[in-house]
Amino acid sequence: MNLIGIRYHIDNGADIHAVNTYNETFLHMILHVPLSATEDYLALLELLVSLDFSFKQRDCHGRTFLHTLLEQPLEKVLGIDGEVLSRILE
Repeated sequence: MNLIGIRYHIDNGADIHAVNTYNETFLHMILHVPLSATEDYLALLELLVSLDFSFKQRDCHGRTFLHTLLEQPLEKVLGIDGEVLSRILE
């Protein structure tokens, strides 16, 4: 998934406030699939701020998207190889 695809759906009427049966927003779900670059996440978050997205929406376990984000391995979130991440963190 990339920002262009997400932006296409938003621009064509996707309801950014919709939730699934687990009370998750689309933002909870896309965190399971890394975006192509960290800049994509930042640009998406900026777009969602401008659209008054509810970042405080909690899923059925009481987690916001930030909880979900922080549960992901850092290399997955950043879309980089684990070996590269290890070298960065040395």
